[in-house]
Amino acid sequence: MSADPRPPLSVLAGVRVLSFTQFLLGPSGVQFLADLGADVVKIEPPGGKLWERNWAGCDLYLNGVSAFFLLAHRNHAREEIARALVPVLRTRTTAEWLAFLEERGVWAAPVLTYPETFAHPAVQAADVVEEAPHPVAGPVKFLRFPVELSTGRACVRRPPPMAGQHSEEILREAGYADADIARFRAAGVI
Repeated sequence: MSADPRPPLSVLAGVRVLSFTQFLLGPSGVQFLADLGADVVKIEPPGGKLWERNWAGCDLYLNGVSAFFLLAHRNHAREEIARALVPVLRTRTTAEWLAFLEERGVWAAPVLTYPETFAHPAVQAADVVEEAPHPVAGPVKFLRFPVELSTGRACVRRPPPMAGQHSEEILREAGYADADIARFRAAGVI
C-alpha cells in the first residue's frame, strides 16, 4: 500500500483537547478532532484502570492492548503525558478553570448533559435534535447526522434493533441469499 500523497487535514492544528471520555462514543468523537489536527491528550484513571485498555468483546488483543481501545483512541497522546496533567487539573474547580481560560482568550465550555444539550439555544436553532422510538427505552432523543446532502437530510429509517431483530433483512439488503442466511443461523452467527 502506497502512502497517501495528500497532506493530512489539519484545520484544528494548534488546538489542544483534554479527553476525559470513556466507552466508545466519547473517544471516537475526540478521535475525529485528533484526525483534524487537534492535539488530544487522553486523561485516564491512575494505575492503568481504564477498562477500555483491558476489555475486548471478542477477546481480540494486539500486543496486550484491547482492539476496542485501539479502535477508538487513534491520534491520542501517550498515557504518561495525561497522568502528568491530572494533578494540575485538580487544583481548580470547573468554574475556576473556565474563568482562567476565558481570561486568556482560550475558548472553553463546560460539558453539558444530554438534556442540557438538547435544550441549548444553539442546538434548538440548528434544528438538529431528532427523536426515534426504541423498543425498550421508548422515545429516544439524539443529535441527527450533521450534514445535509443535496438529496436532503439523513433520517432514521428504523429504530435501534434488539439483538438479532433485523439480521435477516439486513443480510438480504447486503445481497446474501436465503440459503446463506439459513447457514449463518444454523451456525449460530445470527
